Amino acid sequence: MSAREALRRMLKDLPFEARQVGETAWRIVPRSVARQAPTNQVRLARPEQAPETVDPIGIVVSANKFPNELGDIPRSIGLILPDGLQQVSADSGTAAMTRDLQGISVAGGGAGRNQIFLRGVADSPFAGLNQATVAVLIDGVRMTYSAPDPDLRLVDVKRAELLKGPQGSLYGLGVLGGIYQVVTNSPDASSASASIGLGLSQVTGGSLGQNGAAVVNLPLVPEVMALRLVGYGSHAGGWVHTGARRDANGLDIYGGRLALGLKLGPDWRLDAKGAAQKLKSADSQYVYVAGSRSRPDQIPEPSVNQFEHAALQLNGTMGGVDIVALSGHTWQRTSEQLDATVGAGSFGLDDPAKYIDTRNYKVWDSELRFSGTWKSIDFLGGISHVEARRVMDRHLYAIDPATSVEI
Repeated sequence: MSAREALRRMLKDLPFEARQVGETAWRIVPRSVARQAPTNQVRLARPEQAPETVDPIGIVVSANKFPNELGDIPRSIGLILPDGLQQVSADSGTAAMTRDLQGISVAGGGAGRNQIFLRGVADSPFAGLNQATVAVLIDGVRMTYSAPDPDLRLVDVKRAELLKGPQGSLYGLGVLGGIYQVVTNSPDASSASASIGLGLSQVTGGSLGQNGAAVVNLPLVPEVMALRLVGYGSHAGGWVHTGARRDANGLDIYGGRLALGLKLGPDWRLDAKGAAQKLKSADSQYVYVAGSRSRPDQIPEPSVNQFEHAALQLNGTMGGVDIVALSGHTWQRTSEQLDATVGAGSFGLDDPAKYIDTRNYKVWDSELRFSGTWKSIDFLGGISHVEARRVMDRHLYAIDPATSVEI
């Protein structure tokens, strides 16, 4: 049906209507009331407008380093609050977020190979040698600087936040497009809990997939210390046929997180967190003809993205001032094999076969900040240190594996 008809049906029982304000843009407004010509005998009373509904639960956002309610922040922010099903689905990652939020997209290289675009700003669709334009954070600690998006699974996640536009004043270099932050659920020392999720998926024209996730929260000392464990795994079915290899681009992901929370007093809390994830794609997902799901036989192009993360965070209040001290290390390793039988002869090999690109990234992010309100002035101050390293090993191999050229 047309957009006009679809909106009419959705809004027919509500005090709102859709007005077209552009070729592809619509605005939802209060429904207009048909006016009748007044007479001496009849006077039409104007019906009361339905009161606005207000969410009684404030949504707190921390990406701007002030833990403020969403409606009070004069910034362009996107937000996802995963529902109960998404909380235990290992299929939910960055791509799922891009479907629900405006202004963010990823390149189509495949999970673990992608660069994030925010408002169309990116250095390249490929993981190049420059600093990224979008930083990926977990609980306030930076995970990437020049590495591709690790595509962290959104299992047991409180929310995912987007802070759009240049954020150099808050986060330093490498955030020209903005930041993407994942906020996980903290250990709860008040009660024990557990949840588990299992799922099946089917790719149109491809193969079956399955996923599973489990979350356990254990109070170690009631109201003082708790441990939270998260584990997940997923196999996504492929849909690209390469020669005789059917559904060659299957994807396997498995990982987990561990968090230990300790209450140090009425206003202070210490959290130690660790995370690990490995993503392995059996083949690339491009084709040579638009709309096709098959391509000629060629050398497989598998890829691996593996990361480990460890962080400490101290939160407290002193004299009405909120204090946050955090430090975290992230190690990420990517490996990619590409078919090089065409176009690589200029490197001096008579029979080029494959190109292998292996990169090791390390990011160390530390910060001490304080914030609060003095009279009518909100203030934020602090000091931060970001150190990023990258080591690359790129070789072009001949059909004879003993022959190679270092790129």
